Amino acid sequence: MNTRQIQCFGCSLLCDDLYIEFDTNGILHTIVNSCFRGTRFIKNYLSDQRIRQSIQKQMGLDMLLSTEEAISILEQELLKAQSIKFYGIGAISYQDQLAVMQKIVELKKKNKTVYVDGIKEIFDFFILFQTTIGQAINNADLFLFWECDPTHSHPKLFGKLLFSRGMFRLSGKEMKKLIIVQKQDSDLTRLKDILIDRSSQTTSQIIKNFINLLENKSLDTITIGNLSRDNLRELKAFLEATEYGVLVCNTPLGDYFQPDELNRYLARLNASGKGRFVFLPLTPTSNYFGMYAAYTKIVGNYSESVTPLKDGYADLAIIFGGEYLRDEFSRHPLEIPEKKVILFDNLKSNYSNHARITIPYAIPGIECDGTAIRMDNVNVDLSLWNSPNENIYTIQKIFNKISL
Repeated sequence: MNTRQIQCFGCSLLCDDLYIEFDTNGILHTIVNSCFRGTRFIKNYLSDQRIRQSIQKQMGLDMLLSTEEAISILEQELLKAQSIKFYGIGAISYQDQLAVMQKIVELKKKNKTVYVDGIKEIFDFFILFQTTIGQAINNADLFLFWECDPTHSHPKLFGKLLFSRGMFRLSGKEMKKLIIVQKQDSDLTRLKDILIDRSSQTTSQIIKNFINLLENKSLDTITIGNLSRDNLRELKAFLEATEYGVLVCNTPLGDYFQPDELNRYLARLNASGKGRFVFLPLTPTSNYFGMYAAYTKIVGNYSESVTPLKDGYADLAIIFGGEYLRDEFSRHPLEIPEKKVILFDNLKSNYSNHARITIPYAIPGIECDGTAIRMDNVNVDLSLWNSPNENIYTIQKIFNKISL
């Protein structure tokens, strides 16, 4: 038996305190200290549904391809398409992301329209990223969760945040109050100190009333969800007493915040308290910040390099699967309206049923090494501990073989 400490690639927390035990054939026997999401990710490579050879759909039948044949089809489709949309680049390793971004530059040189799903949103909120995981866990005394629930999307983060609840600092101040703003109950709401039901108000309306509360306006003129006058007083006391507050949101920000509105809100919270409030984004894929770093390094600034699609869909969709496709905790379902789909994934799904070809790839942190960028901008190494099937390449190797 072999024992190894590994880096989990199951979400953007990228925990490094997991241990696995496996035999000389790579068969997994024990996983220690993993949450359910990390365990699911690690076990994917052993799944009965694992795709071990590229698949082409022909007349409803699955035709097996060699990896070289699949690369040839991918190359042909990239050359034929005039508009291409890439999905899920945030779910692959940094080395894979660099290879994909290099091909995007080559495609643009051929006057093709290219769009990267999620890149506009990460450019919008990246300037707001003002805290680290360690600071949030160790220093924050108040968390304001706005339409997000890390219980499932980032389970170990959630556990670490709650670990010190009920403990006290030397000053006698209790740590980690939870204020929750959302429309419906969740696992998180049972642990709230204050719960704000926003089902009857927009985000802008709630923010306006938050500001009125902090500016000592009459409580009779303030409506924040379903809060009573006593709740409003308690909310005001929490906000003003905060030494290190963290506003937690899902990303992309979507319907709840515009980046400039979020920035103004944080500025106003900081103007009225004795401490500071910062922003912690919960990203939808494991290496979202790697996507930003690879994009800016290879492609450049968003405004200079991407042409948004005018009609909303492209000739071709290139999708990198993994947790991007099967994350039941994502706020929005993934809709792919493109005429043709080429899918990189390791498990069969409805997406593979509709793809022109499905190409399996080596799983980062299990079947290949690489790098990922954590939520707090720390680079972490993903180490190989099990060799992939000979027909399975890394995404970096696949894209390096494409000639445009």
